[in-house]
Amino acid sequence: MDNSNGHGWRRWAVAVGAVLIACLARAVLWPDLFREATFMPLFGAVLLSAWYGGLGPGLLAVALGAAFMAWTIFPPLENFAVSDPRSQLGMALYLAFGTGICLACHSLHASRRRQRVVQAALHEVKLREAMTVAETAQLAAEAQRKDRFLATLAHELRNPLAPVRYAVEIARRNPAYASDALATIDRQVDHLSRLVEDLMDVSRIARDRLELRTGIVRAEDVLAVSLETARPVIEGARHRLDIVEPDRRWALEGDLVRVAQAITNLLNNAAKFTPPDGTIRVEVTADDATLSFTVTDNGVGIDANDIERLMQPFEQGVPPPHMASSGLGIGLALSRQIAQLHGGSLVLERGPDGTGTRATLRLPRASDVAPAVDPALPARSSEAISVLVADDNADAATTLRLMLELEGHTVHVASDGEEACQLAEAVRPAAAFIDLGMPRRDGLQVCGWIRGRPWSRRTRLIALTGWGQASDFERTRRAGFDAHLVKPVDSDTIMRALRGEDRSAAN
Repeated sequence: MDNSNGHGWRRWAVAVGAVLIACLARAVLWPDLFREATFMPLFGAVLLSAWYGGLGPGLLAVALGAAFMAWTIFPPLENFAVSDPRSQLGMALYLAFGTGICLACHSLHASRRRQRVVQAALHEVKLREAMTVAETAQLAAEAQRKDRFLATLAHELRNPLAPVRYAVEIARRNPAYASDALATIDRQVDHLSRLVEDLMDVSRIARDRLELRTGIVRAEDVLAVSLETARPVIEGARHRLDIVEPDRRWALEGDLVRVAQAITNLLNNAAKFTPPDGTIRVEVTADDATLSFTVTDNGVGIDANDIERLMQPFEQGVPPPHMASSGLGIGLALSRQIAQLHGGSLVLERGPDGTGTRATLRLPRASDVAPAVDPALPARSSEAISVLVADDNADAATTLRLMLELEGHTVHVASDGEEACQLAEAVRPAAAFIDLGMPRRDGLQVCGWIRGRPWSRRTRLIALTGWGQASDFERTRRAGFDAHLVKPVDSDTIMRALRGEDRSAAN
C-alpha cells in the first residue's frame, strides 16, 4: 500500500500511533518479551509508517522511537542525552536500520509507481494503436465510399448527357426529327435537374438548412402529386398500379412538395426493383394520430440485415437481374430524413406474403378538412414588356431570350455586368433576369446599381443563378432582387417569376 501522495494527515497520524503502540508494548505490556530485542517493536512501527505513509512519516517514526529509547531505555533515564558508549552504539544502529527501512520502502514504492506509469503508458499505446487501426479502416472505408459515389455520380451524369448530345446531332442533321429530339432533351434535362436537387436536399438536411413550407395539406393532394411524378417510371416498366384512395377529409401539417417527394422516391424504388409487369400498391390509411402512406411491391424484396444500411445516403442494394445498376442511393435516405423533419418515420420491411417490399411513411395527422374544390387557374398575362437578360453564358442568355420572345416580350441581352448597367440605363426595362457570377460587375453589384436609379422602382429584378443555398437567397434579398430562381428553371417558373407570382420557385 502506498499512500505517500494522498490521505494527508492520516499518514502522519499512523506514524505517531504506530510508535505509541510500539512504546506501550515495549515499556508496559510486554517489557520482558522485548528486553533482549529492544528495537523490534520500534522497527515494526517504522516499517508500518514508511510502508503506509511514505518516507516522511517513516522518518518521523524513527525520530519518535529514538526519543522514546533515549528517555526510557538508555541511561541516564528520563534524559534525552545518551552518554554511555554502548547506548550510543545501539542508538546509531537503530537510526541506521530505521532509516534504511524507510529508504527501502520509499524505493519500493517509487519502483511500483514507475511500473504503474509504464503499464499505463503501454495501455495508452495499445489503445492508440487500436484507435489508429480503427480510424485507418474507417478512413479507408470512407475513401472507398467516396470513390464509389464519385464513379456512380459520373455515371449518372453521363447517362442523360449522351442522349442530349445525340438529340442535338439528330436535330442538326435532319430538322424533321427536331420535335422528337427536343422531347428527348427535355426529359433528360428534367432527369438531371432532379438528380442535382436530390443531392442539394441531402446537403441541406445534413447541415440543417432544409426549409419546410408547412401548412395544412390534404392527403389526396400529396398522393396525386406523388403519382403524377412517378407514373411515367411505373408505366415505363409496365407495372400494374393499385391505388387505395384516402378519405378526402384527411390532412396533415407539412410541406406538400417534400412529402410528395418522399413518397415519389418510394414509388420509384418499387418500380425499379420490381421485374417488368409487376404490381405496385399504394395505400393511405389513418388512425387518430397518424397518416400512413404505404407502398407495396412484389419485386425482389429486401434483406432485413440491409435495411439500416440502405437508409444511409449513397448506399444501394444489389441491382436485380432485370436492371443495370442506376441511381445514387439517395432516395430512401432522403425520404426518411423528410419524414423525420415532419415528426414522422419511414419503415421498410418484407411484403406481407414474404416477397417484395413494403415501405410505410408515417406522418402526424392534422384535423380533418372539408373536401377540396378544384380552383380555377389564374389568367395568364399577355402584356408584352421590355426585359433585360444579363448572363455571361451565351447559350443560357440566347435560349432565355428566345423563350421570352416567344411570349411576345422585347428582350435585350448583356454578356457582363458593365454592359448590363449600360443597357439598363438605355432601355429602362420592366424586368431583368440577372446572373450572379458575371465578369466586370457581378449580379449583386448590377442589382445595387439599378436599384440606385429612380426609374427602377417599377422594375422587377430576378436573380437567375446556379447558387441555391439559403445564404444565397438571403444575399439576393438584401441586394434588392424581387425573386431568386435556381438554374435550371422551366418556362412556367420563368413566367410566374416575371409576373411576380413566385419569389423563390426553385428554393
